[in-house]
Amino acid sequence: MTLLKAAPVINGLKLEGDQKLGAEILRRALEEPLRQLVRNAGLEGSVVVEELRKQDKANWGFDVLGEKYVELLDEGIAAVSLFNDLQAVYGPMALTE
Repeated sequence: MTLLKAAPVINGLKLEGDQKLGAEILRRALEEPLRQLVRNAGLEGSVVVEELRKQDKANWGFDVLGEKYVELLDEGIAAVSLFNDLQAVYGPMALTE
């Protein structure tokens, strides 16, 4: 789910041609680990990815074992907070040419 949270940075880039295609491939690749986890649990990955994309909550995610949407930090899943820390440090670098 942490990788899914990085997708909006890619979506915000103003790209054309091959760069736009490459960004779309990268965005899809960032979604794939979550899709696969959900598929492994016997659920539909695309549905979960789309639902999480709609959420504004920073620490909201999907508990694959419990098959439910949860507040990740409340459930003891801390990967999102790590991503937020990394994004604060490295995010501006991703937007430079």
